[in-house]
Amino acid sequence: MCFPLPPPRVLLQHRGDLGNVHADADGRATFRIEDEQLKVWDVIGRSLVIDEGEDDLGRGGHPLSKITGNSGKRLACGIIARSAGLFQNPKQICSCDGLTIWEERGRPIAGEGRKGPAQPPAHL
Repeated sequence: MCFPLPPPRVLLQHRGDLGNVHADADGRATFRIEDEQLKVWDVIGRSLVIDEGEDDLGRGGHPLSKITGNSGKRLACGIIARSAGLFQNPKQICSCDGLTIWEERGRPIAGEGRKGPAQPPAHL
């Protein structure tokens, strides 16, 4: 699917609002977003949240309408990463310890073991 955002819609949404995505009965969604104001390099390394419901664009009567678009509970989240060859993405998750995306697996978020010896990478 392709969701081009026409000029009137752009005026109603805030920067970073990528619109609504609809999933099938199995909960899977495939989508492509085109936006005149937002380019792919603007979102690489940024977080993404999928909410339960449709965003009411702040025009609903619910108290959360102006804050979250009253879009319901958060169902999934992630970080948008650029595509690269396996183990060829030098982008670091945390500049404080220098771990790459691949080294992050299996390590605690903080504390003992965070900077410990790296496990050998998986051969996928």
